[in-house]
Amino acid sequence: MSLATVGRAFLVALAGIVLANGYAPSAGAQGQTPRQAPQQGARPSPAAAKADAPKSPAAPQGAFELYEWVVFVADPNQSAANAERLFQSTLPEFVGARRPTAPAAEANAPSPVGVIRVRGEVEGDKLDVLLQAPGGRFLGQWPKGKGRSNRQLWEGYTITSEAPPGLKELAPGHWFGALREVQSPFLRRDRAGERFLAYDVELNYTVPLHVTGGKDLAYELANSGAAPLHDVTVYKPQESGWRTGTVPSMPAAKGVAPATGPATRPTTGPADDVPPGMPAEAAARVRAARAAAAARAGVRPGTQPGGAQPPAPVAPAKPVPGAAKASVTADAPAAGAESVLSPWKERLAKEGFAEGDVATVLRILERHALDKKRLTLVYRLDAAELDRMLPLEVTPTPRKTVRVGLVIARNLDPAVGDEVDQLIKQLASADWEQRELASKQLAELGPAARPKLQAALQQKDLEVVWRAERLLQATETKPNPAARR
Repeated sequence: MSLATVGRAFLVALAGIVLANGYAPSAGAQGQTPRQAPQQGARPSPAAAKADAPKSPAAPQGAFELYEWVVFVADPNQSAANAERLFQSTLPEFVGARRPTAPAAEANAPSPVGVIRVRGEVEGDKLDVLLQAPGGRFLGQWPKGKGRSNRQLWEGYTITSEAPPGLKELAPGHWFGALREVQSPFLRRDRAGERFLAYDVELNYTVPLHVTGGKDLAYELANSGAAPLHDVTVYKPQESGWRTGTVPSMPAAKGVAPATGPATRPTTGPADDVPPGMPAEAAARVRAARAAAAARAGVRPGTQPGGAQPPAPVAPAKPVPGAAKASVTADAPAAGAESVLSPWKERLAKEGFAEGDVATVLRILERHALDKKRLTLVYRLDAAELDRMLPLEVTPTPRKTVRVGLVIARNLDPAVGDEVDQLIKQLASADWEQRELASKQLAELGPAARPKLQAALQQKDLEVVWRAERLLQATETKPNPAARR
């Protein structure tokens, strides 16, 4: 074999090694060598196979749109929104939620959950979704994702118009059915899939709102939180329905620093920080490997290694001096559920949400926000605050992303304190039925009654003390396992 032949063989082998590592050889001083067809039976290198195809842009964008809504039920007397004991789950049995299951008679009433939906003509595209709860835990998700209790990764789903052959059956009339009826692509992985991604999450979050007043249905609101609140709506029950009043927006409290800084870039795409000059194919592989490693480690790109993030802020017991204040009067005529919730229907439709999604949100609000006995409030989270509480990463980056978080704030009625006082007095009634009725009503109040029940432990009436102890035990919140790790 001649020396020239050996030299050519060495150069061919060296070129194969370079191509296998994702880098195309640069042209020599005397120009490029024409590309030769691979030998029969040989596997062409990735660079050679894609040389004629258009190169991917530095930051690939998906052709689809992403819409997400989530509803939280919160109580100022505890530090978790959608706490495990605040309500029972009506998710389908195949979801396997950790929350206690609601009675069969209530199975068709939707739970406060989050729903992520993809829209657009993107047949065959692949999708990865990473949703994290740095200050909380997931109590249920569908389809089943990968990850720990405080993060969920839906990986390798194909966007398709065809229903998966393994689509789970639903009981007739179940509320999941309304979500399936929305005309949007299916998200399929192997034989399983769904038209949407659904999750039930418990988050460290204390209601920053404080309410005083009430005379002539006039109330003073104070926002002690580090984020603005939007569309703050008061619902005051009346015999003929509910009277309402709305504050379009309340700024954050002055002098209260947020737990983390606001997002400096959209949270639905990883940072584009590959070394300058790297070939597009190699850069795409680096980004994919980096995102996969971050997902396995539970780290959101751009955050601290190991997923270390400060916990969500907890609002003080009383409004801070710099709290943002607003006055609102529930002066709208009393009306039924459909009428008083219609503004939310209009707002969500304006954001682009499908009719079936909007209808499900309204059913959640009707069930959990419209109390027939006490004042409640509903408000929309600021976009940056929702991104902080629930960081979202979607690959490829959607062409458009819409995220809406609604909070149902209960037990803010200024009259609740007086009601609890009367019920505790009733615990000492000579009538056993009255004592039982008082216990039941105090249990319904939940955490709102805890401070006064704790004070009742000092009373001399042994039955009052005994009943107060039982009620306090029933309202205790289980420790958050995510916080112990």
